[in-house]
Amino acid sequence: MIRAMRKEDLEQIAALEKQCFSDPWPLDSLLYELEGNPFSTPYVLLDEQEENKIIGYAHLWVTFEQAQLANIAI
Repeated sequence: MIRAMRKEDLEQIAALEKQCFSDPWPLDSLLYELEGNPFSTPYVLLDEQEENKIIGYAHLWVTFEQAQLANIAI
């Protein structure tokens, strides 16, 4: 299931970042993208077997008629 990212997801997202990237985004940057950046549209991908387990995420920067993929991890 895909849904909008929530603040309570950030710890799992930060852990996923560390697993997927050699230079992961820090927690404060993830929080800014969630709450401070008006152009950011973050989503999470949940495990079908464990409802609250995040197995992926992506966020887009949407401006006017364009969207840019800012980050994705699975």
